[in-house]
Amino acid sequence: MPDESPTVNHAHVLFLSRAHRRYLNVLPTAQPGGDEFVLLKSVVLQGPAVSVLRAALDLQAPRTGALFGMRQGGDLSVQYVATGGLAALEPFSIEPAYLLGLTDAYRQVDPRLDWVGHWVTVPEDAFPEAVGTLALFREAQAQGLVDRDHPLLIVGWVDGQLTVRAVAAGEGRGEGREVRVVSGQDLE
Repeated sequence: MPDESPTVNHAHVLFLSRAHRRYLNVLPTAQPGGDEFVLLKSVVLQGPAVSVLRAALDLQAPRTGALFGMRQGGDLSVQYVATGGLAALEPFSIEPAYLLGLTDAYRQVDPRLDWVGHWVTVPEDAFPEAVGTLALFREAQAQGLVDRDHPLLIVGWVDGQLTVRAVAAGEGRGEGREVRVVSGQDLE
């Protein structure tokens, strides 16, 4: 007797987003894919993401939020940047319902998009040196917002130039490592 069980084509089945896994606690945090780990090498900021970061700095108040994009090998492409919610004014604050809604909306545009990291602005001409960068990274890491695959972007002005520094987790807990930032739109 032939097996009559239905065949499922998993190519069209969407994986649950990072926000859904975190805030709804529905699946382990492991993503589908191979067992081979590829170190995050660069963050590529697309034009819309750069525009939102510039606008956040123009507000001259600390802002924070989520990065949306997709990972391809060692490169993380960030298409969209959003605040953490209407009341998310403290560094690293994020409203779960707002993030879940944004995730669903962005995935309607492109199902491959997901919450891929976090960002925070720093006051004008107060861009942190390495020690300050690591302190911000550790705070975000303690809240589970960043890890080796999901970086923190620190955004500010240095000598009148938009500056973005990306930090992802290193080998040990609390250890950060800089990741190269490139832009699809000029940062100047």
